[in-house]
Amino acid sequence: QPPTVRLRALGASGEVLWLVDGRLAGASRGARSLEYAFEQPGDHKVTAIAAGGAFAELRLRVLR
Repeated sequence: QPPTVRLRALGASGEVLWLVDGRLAGASRGARSLEYAFEQPGDHKVTAIAAGGAFAELRLRVLR
């Protein structure tokens, strides 16, 4: 089973787009979450982009 995370943008009220390594992984709305499974180990970057243009990024490493 690949490791799975639940992505959630606290304080967001509209749509949030989620990018993993620069590729669209999905969208969530408000406090709802998006589940994402990391199929490949290694370094990854997760970006959240709110409807108003605000964004946040985090980097993480998935181990085998």
